[in-house]
Amino acid sequence: MSQVRFYLKDLRTKSTTAIVVSFSYKGGRIRFSSGESIEPRYWNTRTQNPRETMDNQIWYITSERLDYIARTINMVYNQHKLYNTLPHATTLKSEFLQAIKHESVTQVSKSFWEHFEDFITYKKAQLTDSRDYNMSLRKHLTRAEENYGSTLTYDSFKDSQEGFIPILDHYLHFESKGADRSRGMSLNTIGKQHKNLKVFLNWSFDKGIIPRFSLKHIVTETEEIEAIYITEEELDLIEAYVPKNELEKIVRELFLIGCETGLRFSDFTRLTHENIANGQIRVRPKKTQGQINNKVVIPISDRVYRILAVNNGGFPQFGNRWLIDFNKTIRHIGKEVGINQIVHNQRMVNKSKVITKNYKHELISSHTCRRTFCTLKFFKEMPVQAIMKFSGHRTERSFMRYLKIDSEQAAIKYASYF
Repeated sequence: MSQVRFYLKDLRTKSTTAIVVSFSYKGGRIRFSSGESIEPRYWNTRTQNPRETMDNQIWYITSERLDYIARTINMVYNQHKLYNTLPHATTLKSEFLQAIKHESVTQVSKSFWEHFEDFITYKKAQLTDSRDYNMSLRKHLTRAEENYGSTLTYDSFKDSQEGFIPILDHYLHFESKGADRSRGMSLNTIGKQHKNLKVFLNWSFDKGIIPRFSLKHIVTETEEIEAIYITEEELDLIEAYVPKNELEKIVRELFLIGCETGLRFSDFTRLTHENIANGQIRVRPKKTQGQINNKVVIPISDRVYRILAVNNGGFPQFGNRWLIDFNKTIRHIGKEVGINQIVHNQRMVNKSKVITKNYKHELISSHTCRRTFCTLKFFKEMPVQAIMKFSGHRTERSFMRYLKIDSEQAAIKYASYF
């Protein structure tokens, strides 16, 4: 009986320590470094894997690397076992290391863009929607590459002054087209491209494709904007709206379900009667598939019960329609029911402050559901930890970004403290 296990070289250190591979089999045991390291606080000794509390992308990359090592070791050992050619432990260890490093060796001859394609394949298998990488990041890197005047390599990203990053930043700030076809992206959109680029580069580091280098010069900038939520009164208006066609009926009902459950679009649009049990909605969010204990259990509200009643006890089905159909339709419904308050936003575009003015219904989207759920439950004084349990947020930091409380609301809610 053979077994691959992982453990930390030093469980007591406060800094990073090596993840050690231990392979035991009939006749011996082999140990060697995995080439990966981690802080002990992020290591689960029971599962022999990184804890999910660490950075989500690093968690996936490190877990995938350890899984690759275990699969490779078992493949080499099983080949020997099949042909009864088991060598001495020293030789077997050498074969393990050679097989594990083989992927990195063979990838050296690949171009930057060939590695990028491998990364996209990895992301497609990992995520239900990989467009942020496959379309957005790819498009911006390709167009900025034209300004760079040279084919991208990994070395292009190293230099903070003379390399590709200043060229990319200039393109994103002044040349790329926004949703309204104007030139220059908002600071948050640029920050998202930087974040996604660093995910790709960290994936390349952890796959052993290139030696790790500093990414401090790739700055993920953000700015606070006035993201909206829907009030209880507005939810009542949307529920009372009489749909003009089947699409409006489905979108209206799904939007309300999203606001009542806090689920993401990818989750509340795939609910069926099988997700209902004992007056609760039980679902494993797509975004966290593969993680341990990712099940979310949400009590069914009165509003959701009313929607279930008109759908024969089940959920409305969105089918193969695009997200753009959902957002366009719910914005139209918002306009029809009079969600027309003026919302001002101040953003940085072309490295200058730009003040925008929109009707509130113009800003409604599938993501508004999640913000609405968190904000309304907070106003009802549900404990933050309880809201997070339902919304699936893993940290208070990520949760607090979803609370939308303006100054006037804060003054009313907390008046008793003064």
